[in-house]
Amino acid sequence: MEILSTQNLSKNFGAEDVLKNINFSAEKGELISIIGRSGCGKTTFLRCLNCLNILNNGTINIDGIMLDAKEFNGQKLGDDHSSKSKNDDFLKDSLQYITKDEIHKKVHNIRKKVGFLFQNLNLFPHLTVIENVMLPIEKVLLKSYDEAYAISEKLLEKVAMNKYQDRSSALVSGGQAQRVAIARALAVNPQIMLYDEPTSALDPELVLEFIEIARSLKNEGMTQIIVTHSLGLAKTISDKVCYMDKGEIVEYGNPKDLFANPKKSRTKDYISKLILS
Repeated sequence: MEILSTQNLSKNFGAEDVLKNINFSAEKGELISIIGRSGCGKTTFLRCLNCLNILNNGTINIDGIMLDAKEFNGQKLGDDHSSKSKNDDFLKDSLQYITKDEIHKKVHNIRKKVGFLFQNLNLFPHLTVIENVMLPIEKVLLKSYDEAYAISEKLLEKVAMNKYQDRSSALVSGGQAQRVAIARALAVNPQIMLYDEPTSALDPELVLEFIEIARSLKNEGMTQIIVTHSLGLAKTISDKVCYMDKGEIVEYGNPKDLFANPKKSRTKDYISKLILS
């Protein structure tokens, strides 16, 4: 069952086209790795999926919640629906006009379905381990302190960090911090997890720990999308691999086929250079 899809998703920063007409889909429970050179748009794509970056064109569908770039363009016209303006033709061509409050609600609902593990983890150093995990439960799910505490204890146990729950997050190791960040991302009970370079700063033993957590989540039916430069990780863990270059999806498919027999010359060139490096 398809749980995530994009159609013609495009994103630009000023004159720079970072993403160009991205068509992508993921099934429930799939684990997909996205590979490609630095600056090819991988992280921006993840950030668009979680509405941290707003797409300029195209659509995103997250578990039945459809977000169209036109909705954000419409927002810029103001909140007075009854007024006539030179933008009326734009409104006729757009989807139903959506107010700022409606867009914010839709974005909020998407973020409740999508967890995000940032490359730099973004733990709050002035909070304890458990307080970091509790934060989204209280702020996003609007649970009470006691409810948030109980949920956080279970999540920290899931990633083997419960015995460190009262430690300052500034005093845990890199691998421990990553597990805390995963627990925090899981705190809103998402159906999709996004990871931005989750193993880039980990030693081999901790990479294996991450793989174990990701496989455990997959067994529970979690859809996961991983941005990585590690071909080894992508080969080992993925149901599908997506190769991006210059803001475009060049090739997307089974990891065994993509790595052993890439169809596109750009994919072949990228993989051969990494293998030789």
